[in-house]
Amino acid sequence: MPKVGFSKSDAVTVEMGLQEGYVNIVNVESTIHQFSNKKGDTWDPFPCVAVTFQITDKNYAPVGGEEPATEYYSIGKMDKFHPGQMANGQDEDPEDLGDDVGVKGNCIVSVEGDKLNDRCKWILFTTELEAKGFKPEILGNGYLPDLIGTKGHVYRKKLEKGENYQGKRDPQVLVFDKIDVRPYEKKAVTGKATAAAPAAGKPKAAGAGKAGGGVDPEEKAKEVLGMLADDFSGSALETKALVSKATTKLLRMQVKPADHAGIVAFLKDEKWMGKQAKAKGFEYADGVATFPEPEESDEEEADED
Repeated sequence: MPKVGFSKSDAVTVEMGLQEGYVNIVNVESTIHQFSNKKGDTWDPFPCVAVTFQITDKNYAPVGGEEPATEYYSIGKMDKFHPGQMANGQDEDPEDLGDDVGVKGNCIVSVEGDKLNDRCKWILFTTELEAKGFKPEILGNGYLPDLIGTKGHVYRKKLEKGENYQGKRDPQVLVFDKIDVRPYEKKAVTGKATAAAPAAGKPKAAGAGKAGGGVDPEEKAKEVLGMLADDFSGSALETKALVSKATTKLLRMQVKPADHAGIVAFLKDEKWMGKQAKAKGFEYADGVATFPEPEESDEEEADED
């Protein structure tokens, strides 16, 4: 699955929230978001990048009583871009996490190889980052966690109304007009240990030992597979879809992204999946898992009689 860089050079030619002030980026993730109001009305879900800002004073100390504010930056159409999951910034084959509302990833993937439009809000945001000295090669990696720790001043930049614009308010986007701290500069001080860190996120082959922090990848793969068997009983999932659904499960289970690759490696291993099929009573052939319908209990059969 092609990944998407978000430097301006990688692109082709709302709700009211935080207005302006000093901030620290505390989280960045790709997601499928759906806006709603207090009446219960909802709007169409859309793929975007969710950036969470901690409001601070000019010395970047958190302001008491101010909750972090999340801004949603659109990236394009649902059939073109999805949230994705990378092992690290050097991963050239991220997983497509699909288009379920609420799914969260650490990168953007292009469904058919399209590039981000240079007028989408996410590119407008990163263009201002680059203009304020953020390295384009870091943005070009497409790894969203690289932005966490950026500190500076933001404001709402007004945009021109397009021919088909129908919004009630003037279009605008929250961007930086000043950056004082770039996270990669801070990390560079740590030296060799930081440079070696990405190796921990490389996919592990099936049969490898525990992934970082004590998670047993094979046991976790079995657990997730069992959950998918229940969720998709009577259905068939190709490996790509199975891995996407499994990654979503792992994110919702709050399994560290660094551990995902080792777990997913088992689900991609045809021999391992074949053994699980025999042990758990589902079919697996040609990269497709077919889960049986749940069996009726004796009590349900008695009720029918």
